[in-house]
Amino acid sequence: FDSFSEAVAGLRWSGPDVVKQVIPTNALFAEASGPLPVNFLSFQVKPQGNALQLNWKVEDLGNVKDYTVERREMRSGQFEAIATLPGTGSSTYAYTDRSVAKNTVYEYRVKQTDLDGRYRLSPAKTGMLSSQQGFDFVIIPNPTDVSRLVQLVFTKEIESAMVQLITGNGQIRVSRALQASSGQSLELSLEGIPAGTYYIKVIHKEKTITRKLLVQ
Repeated sequence: FDSFSEAVAGLRWSGPDVVKQVIPTNALFAEASGPLPVNFLSFQVKPQGNALQLNWKVEDLGNVKDYTVERREMRSGQFEAIATLPGTGSSTYAYTDRSVAKNTVYEYRVKQTDLDGRYRLSPAKTGMLSSQQGFDFVIIPNPTDVSRLVQLVFTKEIESAMVQLITGNGQIRVSRALQASSGQSLELSLEGIPAGTYYIKVIHKEKTITRKLLVQ
C-alpha cells in the first residue's frame, strides 16, 4: 500500500522524422526544458521507539537540491517544514521525527526541490505514536462522506490482516487482505457506497477489532 501510481505518459513530437519523447505528465514543473524532477516511488511512515520513522524511495533524474519534510496534525491547518535533507543522488532517504505527541495522528509529505527552484510534492502519509501497546486502529475522518477516502491508522506497522467494510445488517461490502504492508496506514475507498452506518472489521492474527463508521 505504499507504491504509487505510475506516471501518465504523454507523447509529443513535431514531425514523423523526429524521435518521440515520453514525458511524465504528473511531474510538477514550470517549464518542459532542463532535467526533470525526481519521481517518488514509495513513501512510508511507521513507529520507531518513541518517534515516527519516515522512509522514501525515489528515482532521481538529476538536478535535485534537497528534500524538505513537512508535517501537520491530521487535517488541521497548513503543512510546516520540520527538516531539510540535501539531495545526494541516492535512491533512498530517511528521517526520524522525535518531536511527536502520543495518540496524535500526523500527516507527512516530502517536498523535492531541484537546483533551479522547481519542486514536486509526494503524496501525504499518516502516522501515529500510540500509548497503547497492543494492535488497534482509528478511522479518519469519521464521520465522512461518500466522495472521500477514509484512512485506517494503526497503532503499529501493518502485518498480514483482513479488512472488511460491513453494513448495519451484516453484509460485507468490501474485503481486503493485507500482506506484510510497509507503513502504518491504509486508505479505503468509499466509491459506490451509499450513505449510512457501517462497521470496519480488522482481523489481525488472533485479534478481531470492529469500529463504527458513519458515511453521510
